[in-house]
Amino acid sequence: MQPKKLAIFLGFILAIVVPISHSATAADVSTLSATDITKLVNDFADCAGFYDYLAGFTLAQNKPANADAMSNLANGAKSSALYLLGMDYAMTHRDGPRRSYGSFSPMVDGRRETELARLKAVEENNDQEALNDRGVYCQSLLPIQEEIVSQMRSDTADREQEAKTEPGLANASPKSEPLILYRCKDAKDQTRYTATPSVGCVVIAIQDAGNQ
Repeated sequence: MQPKKLAIFLGFILAIVVPISHSATAADVSTLSATDITKLVNDFADCAGFYDYLAGFTLAQNKPANADAMSNLANGAKSSALYLLGMDYAMTHRDGPRRSYGSFSPMVDGRRETELARLKAVEENNDQEALNDRGVYCQSLLPIQEEIVSQMRSDTADREQEAKTEPGLANASPKSEPLILYRCKDAKDQTRYTATPSVGCVVIAIQDAGNQ
């Protein structure tokens, strides 16, 4: 990727994005399926690899601040994948032992590293379209990613406070609002998720089931 193209691309990725809309009514919202969770986990892992790629590229261009920003986005994408895996585990193992988000890292790290290697090969092949496609999609996930990371921080703070003031509530489920997103099909009939409502998309909700 040429420096000029990279500058334009980074500006696009780091652009301010709109928050997730919470305007959908309960009757409009579908259940987040196991298929949705798997797809979203894979997408966030891929985006973590994509941001790793940009971090390495910008660092090689002597842009350490941009590289740090990309690394933070990569970590946020991984955290979003871990959140979804933790939520899925909590829903399917309601009577089982609780697991930390970090315990799911091996399920994300391998795919993250594979995507980073793939994108390096894409760069060698000068496939600008493939890089742009990945960037556009990862940008569309950013509002969802930001909401999930914010929710994780809030839940952690709430649990820490409850553990200090009311130890008996330390393992209580968080009282968080569901996160609203949209499941759509792109021009290639691939499933994509976005924070922006669009005609033909299905509204779904992410609700933490109490994992920590």
